[in-house]
Amino acid sequence: MRNYRISRLPRVGETIKITVDITGQVFQMYMTEVRVSVHDETLAVAELKIAISDNEVAKEQ
Repeated sequence: MRNYRISRLPRVGETIKITVDITGQVFQMYMTEVRVSVHDETLAVAELKIAISDNEVAKEQ
């Protein structure tokens, strides 16, 4: 995880929405931007690298 920003934590009872956008791919490594929001307010943003093994790729197909 890198370049993360947290503007505030969710309040009790709020429903959060987590959005993951793939921004790049090299072999089975995915670069993503993850955004946590409540309604239209962004609470947190981070860049994540996600690795998927050959076994996981085979299960999908």
